[in-house]
Amino acid sequence: MNNAKRLLALLLAAVMVFTLAACGKKAEEEQPAEENNGEFNYSSIYDENGYFKGIKALDYVKLADHSSISVSSESIASQEEYFRSQFPKHVTDRAVANGDKVNIDYVGSIDGVEFDSGTTHGAGTDVTIGVTNYIDDFLQQLIGHMPGETFDVNVTFPENYGKDDLNGKDAVFVTTINHIVEEAVLDDGFVSENLSGQYGWTTVEEMHAGIAAALASQNLYESSEVSDDVPEAVLNYELDNVVDYYKQYAEMYSVSFEEFLANYMGLDSEAALREQAKDYCLEETKYYLFMQAVAEANNIVPSDADAMAYIAKQYGDESYYDTYVESFGANYLKSLALYTKVDEFIAGRAVIE
Repeated sequence: MNNAKRLLALLLAAVMVFTLAACGKKAEEEQPAEENNGEFNYSSIYDENGYFKGIKALDYVKLADHSSISVSSESIASQEEYFRSQFPKHVTDRAVANGDKVNIDYVGSIDGVEFDSGTTHGAGTDVTIGVTNYIDDFLQQLIGHMPGETFDVNVTFPENYGKDDLNGKDAVFVTTINHIVEEAVLDDGFVSENLSGQYGWTTVEEMHAGIAAALASQNLYESSEVSDDVPEAVLNYELDNVVDYYKQYAEMYSVSFEEFLANYMGLDSEAALREQAKDYCLEETKYYLFMQAVAEANNIVPSDADAMAYIAKQYGDESYYDTYVESFGANYLKSLALYTKVDEFIAGRAVIE
């Protein structure tokens, strides 16, 4: 389970997110490992069990009762609907009908001269026939045309349109229908096509269980008390991780770190980057302390086999394990296995109501 999935509960709860979304273990978890030649030591903060070295998380976290964790069916349905809305179906094999939502591009002209406000610039825009308010009968003229067609839409601007150069003028919009937008059907095919890459789900049942598990983590986290006075070593580790992440990006773009900060992020120093990332990394540190606290309270300790299973699940082959140990250290991999086991523990206590 990668960092994006472990933090789904935070994302669902709309916790403050660092705008560049780089804190934590994201980069190395989402792609095959490469040798880490930088100064950042991924395993430095962890012991051989994947716990923060010398830190008892329960000193910072007061866990709520988690013998069972209530999750409302309405909240699960709401998240499923959100996923469905993010991946609408694009239809190209039928003609446009009244009431359809249609994605179109157009370029408008008056007396053969194009005007700036009359074009989508090729970006596409969604309109719903009979709902979206366009001039004259613009949208009604789309009815009967097929996606992929380009044709003229002829309209007349109202006399009181509000712009002197357009009031009462006849205009021609060269219009292309890109596709018809339909609501997706939430079935196994939808889940496998759109959600398997990020979440590992291939069926509606797996999605339902995954959302329930994430919401259970969210509910337990929100009902527990986590101190804002977190261990400085852990917070600095997360901030160092951010710096390392963008140093790698700078190297990829073949520019200095300072040039990368200035040109790509609008920041004038590493200190500015740390300041911008601090709030997000604080939230992430608190969440990792919460996860360790659950592990401490329930004697959850990952084994080497758990770490190897984590790699096998991520990449379909545990042969990557030795490479990851070399690049990131065994203790770091134990932390990933630990968070996975905690996720599973919490999921097992979710009660859908």
